[in-house]
Amino acid sequence: MKKKTTKKTPAKKAPAKKPGPKKGSPQKGGNHKKRITKNLILKAIEGSGGIKTVIAQRAGISRGSLYNALEEWPDLDEKITAEAETIKDLAESEIIKQIRAGSVPILIFFAKTRMKDRGYVEKSELDLNVSKTPALNIFMGEESEDGS
Repeated sequence: MKKKTTKKTPAKKAPAKKPGPKKGSPQKGGNHKKRITKNLILKAIEGSGGIKTVIAQRAGISRGSLYNALEEWPDLDEKITAEAETIKDLAESEIIKQIRAGSVPILIFFAKTRMKDRGYVEKSELDLNVSKTPALNIFMGEESEDGS
C-alpha cells in the first residue's frame, strides 16, 4: 500500500508596504502643502535658541519655506534674533556662576574673551584701523631735559 503524501502550501504573506513619508508629513512633489501661518512660526521660535533649522523642524516645514515666511513677515526675524540673544544671556549667566564658584578654566576663558581691554589676551592683536600714518620714532642714546 502506498502512503498518500500531502503537499503543504506556505502561508500567504501580506504584501509589503512601500516606504513613504510618515502620515501627516509633507510629501515631496505632492500636493500636500502645509499651511504656513505667522502663529505657527512664532510658536516654533519659542525655545529654539534662534536656530532656523530647529524652527523649521518644529514647524514641520522646510528651511526654504521658513526663509520665504521670513520674507513675508520680516518682524519674525527680529523674534528669532531675540530668541538667540536669550540663549546667549543664559550661557553668560552660567559662565558667571562658574566664575563665582571658582572654576579656573572658565575664569581664564572669560578673561581671554571679555577682558582684552585690560590686557588679558592669548595672542597679540594689531589694530590696522588708523586714521593717520603712524610715526616711527627712533631715539639713540639718552634724551636731555630740553628734548634734544
